[in-house]
Amino acid sequence: LRLNVRNALILLGGGLSAMLALLFLKDILVLNQIRATQHAQATYREYSDSVTQAVTQFAIADIQIHNAALTGDLRAGAEAKQVMEKAKAALLGSATAEQELAELKDIAAKMDRHSEVGATMVRVFLLEGREAGNRLKKDPDNGYDRLSKEIVAGLQGHQRHIQKLVADAARALMHGIFVGEIQALEGAGRTCWDFEVGSGTEEGVAEVPFELKLDMARQCWDEARHCEISVKLCQHMGGDIGEYTEFTTLFEAACHDDPVFRLAGVNRALEGLAIDVFNTMREFGDIAGDPVLEFCEDWMLADEVTHVKMGSD
Repeated sequence: LRLNVRNALILLGGGLSAMLALLFLKDILVLNQIRATQHAQATYREYSDSVTQAVTQFAIADIQIHNAALTGDLRAGAEAKQVMEKAKAALLGSATAEQELAELKDIAAKMDRHSEVGATMVRVFLLEGREAGNRLKKDPDNGYDRLSKEIVAGLQGHQRHIQKLVADAARALMHGIFVGEIQALEGAGRTCWDFEVGSGTEEGVAEVPFELKLDMARQCWDEARHCEISVKLCQHMGGDIGEYTEFTTLFEAACHDDPVFRLAGVNRALEGLAIDVFNTMREFGDIAGDPVLEFCEDWMLADEVTHVKMGSD
């Protein structure tokens, strides 16, 4: 759909410039929501990596302490202390809020105690024998095994909390994609139906090329398929339709009387933002090891690129 200079001046002189500015501001709000969700996912992934590192380092330190107690290798005991410090640093770096930080400091304090009891246990094994070492190891009140279980339980609980945050952020974005697909389907259908085929030269008549209607019909089919895929992905990720509040920016843009405005607002602007969203979810599927999510998002992403092209043509 082409605009000559005369039509462009009429468009701006008719007060649509203010409405374009309003749509632009709404685009900024939607973009900010997308960026915030992307940032949350990236941040939570970092937290998840940190707590996973803490769990791994603690397991290594535990093995080294046992090795020192059973073999008399004091070097292993010294290495265990260094590894435990790495576990503490990774754990404290995974706090997502002040309240969590206080809880994690408690686990870190138990790690310090664990190192002290472990060093004592190694000395007892070496100097007093296995029976005395096992008594300290299995002491029901302050023994090495009890501390180990408490630390492992704390780490696993924090890990589950981080995983829930990651999953919640991903489900919220997936729900937003689904709602956007419904609006895009309605918008393409309206544009396909609302305007007559013609040259657009007759003043006051909203006429569009046949190719535009054909493009919108194709987009309707794409968006209908995306709706079905997105519903199934929401269910796949444990979400429910209607769980989150959403914007209606895309539908509002698709209700405008001018077809140029619809293409500019929907296909050029909002469909362009959708490319960012699908890229984010595809990457999340890859990182999370979810081939279903990754494949579906990659499939839909290819359609979104085509939809943006429709707005340009």
